[in-house]
Amino acid sequence: MKKLIPSSKLFGCMLLMYGSSVQANAATIAWQTIQDATGNASDVVTTGTFFDSAAARATSDVTLNGVTFNRSLGSGTFTFSNSSAITWSNIQVGPANGGLNPPSAWDDGYEALADWQVYRQTPQSITISLGGLTINQQYLVQIWTGYWDGANWRTEFTAGNSSGFLNLGSTTGGTRNSQYVVGTFTADGAAQSILATGDPAVNGYAMPSFMQVRAIPELSAALLGGLGLLALLRRRR
Repeated sequence: MKKLIPSSKLFGCMLLMYGSSVQANAATIAWQTIQDATGNASDVVTTGTFFDSAAARATSDVTLNGVTFNRSLGSGTFTFSNSSAITWSNIQVGPANGGLNPPSAWDDGYEALADWQVYRQTPQSITISLGGLTINQQYLVQIWTGYWDGANWRTEFTAGNSSGFLNLGSTTGGTRNSQYVVGTFTADGAAQSILATGDPAVNGYAMPSFMQVRAIPELSAALLGGLGLLALLRRRR
């Protein structure tokens, strides 16, 4: 004879399943080493297939190295018009230069993108939401901070772990200009959140400038793993 599951337990299981289904997904992003922007369009990664982009640029979309960065049109919460895949929440938009424009020698599109940022001090974080993801698909995200000459303000990007702080402003021996960081993750759901947080030890401003997301083949990760294993085997021999 089959055992009947008590209704209270059944309801609890249903509640647990429902809670899991609506829970925001946040796969851990494997962040690479933070890089200084060079002003050359080649900084923009073109691996894989373009998925979506976002930029604080307030006047027009900008294309750099074949990638079009969709502009932000306002403050508050903004979902980019060309695609609903990226949403920036709790933002203000303004010039990023702090009194000094990016060098004129920079590629035109790069200079235009790095000259604007979204920012927020209170609260000290901006939520970057990615939507429309394919589960088990691997994605690459590349995020920049704007060009700044002034106080050493820093922004950290987190999604399961920390990217480290991208620095803005003066440093020993020169000016810290725009920086960028690249990370990869495998989607564990249709949505992914990345938190941009200012460093409270400095002033707390979160200041991302522009970003892109790309779908990349699983083969790249498998190939990298295979090459690592091959190198290990050779070392043992």
